[in-house]
Amino acid sequence: IFSWYIKKGAKVASNNISIDPVAAFRLWYRCGMKLCSLQDLLEKKIAEDESKAYSTLSVTLEDFIRIITQIVGEEELSFMAGGAMVGIRLPGTSLQVLRNDSAFEVGDIVELVDSYERFGDASSGPLQPGDRGKVVEIQQGQRGEQHSIRVIHNGRRWGYHPQALLSERSGLIDSPAVWFIRKLLRLHGFDHTNLQPIWGKPVTTTSWQIGDLVVPQKTQSARRQSKRENNEES
Repeated sequence: IFSWYIKKGAKVASNNISIDPVAAFRLWYRCGMKLCSLQDLLEKKIAEDESKAYSTLSVTLEDFIRIITQIVGEEELSFMAGGAMVGIRLPGTSLQVLRNDSAFEVGDIVELVDSYERFGDASSGPLQPGDRGKVVEIQQGQRGEQHSIRVIHNGRRWGYHPQALLSERSGLIDSPAVWFIRKLLRLHGFDHTNLQPIWGKPVTTTSWQIGDLVVPQKTQSARRQSKRENNEES
């Protein structure tokens, strides 16, 4: 993935792969990483050698791996510090979670459960399977139970039934670190389960994800028609 951002025609030593700051900002943005971490890295390089101009700086593969390792480590520590809820999966059923009144807290990162459509109007909310939103408000029922969990995602807020959601703290969904690596791979066209590229392959009922870029596959007759039109234009 890192090599994709190397400037075309640039001479790169096999033991010193690097990219320029502009390409590095593209890489950071595509991976969903905080740009301030890259800015801090570049400023540190300038501090180490004040004779270097900003345009002459480079970000190495080792720099990228070190930042990734740091992010993963911080996410795992945060995840472990958050505690966990108890959950079970009964044979032949969808995911079930044993909750109590403190199941969700403001600030929790949540996902939809497998059968979220069964709970209220969850299917009309901003979350889609695999998306992660943040809890911004918890509405209590008359008996003090959690009646509605208000979640924000992509600027939209929605009240979800508690049974439609799972929190990262449950331990039943991927940890933030695993989710981050999966997202990074998917954004660059790789299947996280086998690390094989998915670009150019036909879309199947299980291979697609929300956010994927796809193009319609032309039939053989359509390809012949397009070829004839191109020949006529030339």
